[in-house]
Amino acid sequence: SPLFIKGRTIIKEHYMRKLWRVVILACMVLTLLGCGKSGGTEDKTKTAEHLLTTIFSADEAMVDSFRQISGQEDLDAWAQKYFGDDMTEDGLQAAMQGRILSQGIALQENGTTMETPKIAIEKRENAGDSEWYDYTVIIQTSDGTQEFSGSLLFKETAGKWLVHDITGRK
Repeated sequence: SPLFIKGRTIIKEHYMRKLWRVVILACMVLTLLGCGKSGGTEDKTKTAEHLLTTIFSADEAMVDSFRQISGQEDLDAWAQKYFGDDMTEDGLQAAMQGRILSQGIALQENGTTMETPKIAIEKRENAGDSEWYDYTVIIQTSDGTQEFSGSLLFKETAGKWLVHDITGRK
């Protein structure tokens, strides 16, 4: 009967509208959850830029506090103060052993004036729960242009990507 078919069509349309609402709601929830996730390439790039800018833009306070270091405990505290938000403990140790963290200070102590560094960062490879990035820092100084390059190993720690190892060369 035509009334039965019409009623069935109305019920079908009603359920289809509900289904579409559920699908749209599910998409919105997934989108919001995806936006809240950290750890994208952009986050790692910002961390790397902050770290490298801090290293190669040593200010007077940073240099003065570096000069007051009298032992390993002071060195650890200094490194944590300036670089701890961007690096794991292993990353800090590797950077101190490689003398990467004091590059800007060495330039300042030699009387070199520096402009804000130009930083280029490029993802190299994934390595399980970590990722390698290559960097190049170009600094215009009173002695001319100086270029530093190296690699950063990022590792996810407590939901945040931090530098776990850093290498560098001039």
